Amino acid sequence: YLSHLWGAFHAAALDLKEGQWQIKVLMKIPDMPMQLPPQIQTFCITKDNPAPQKGPIEGCAGCEVIDNRVEGNTVYWVVECDHPNGKVRSEGHVTYSGKTFVGEVKIIQADVVMWQDLSGHWMGPWQQVSFSLSLGFAL
Repeated sequence: YLSHLWGAFHAAALDLKEGQWQIKVLMKIPDMPMQLPPQIQTFCITKDNPAPQKGPIEGCAGCEVIDNRVEGNTVYWVVECDHPNGKVRSEGHVTYSGKTFVGEVKIIQADVVMWQDLSGHWMGPWQQVSFSLSLGFAL
């Protein structure tokens, strides 16, 4: 998770309900003839970790947080990661309103720019998911 890189956001006054959030991510790639289906993800979001990011960009290593700040109810972040095809830069922001948020992320790699529209809503207190497989152990 990127949260261990970021430290606290100093977001005590942020209007966000801590707990389990469902987030819809809609990827927009310029000049792509068809729209990709939205992805639905679940995150634990807290005032100490208000950016809805699960971790480094797939295939990337050596991620560095360039910026992370809170202004009012908006959380901003910029992260750069090393990728075999060159640096990947992620610039994002979300604006909270209690139990909802909206935002966007701009992803830049070489001369390719992609956008993600984000929307999220609070689902309740964080529930640690645990289930058993037929192999007899719990995850």
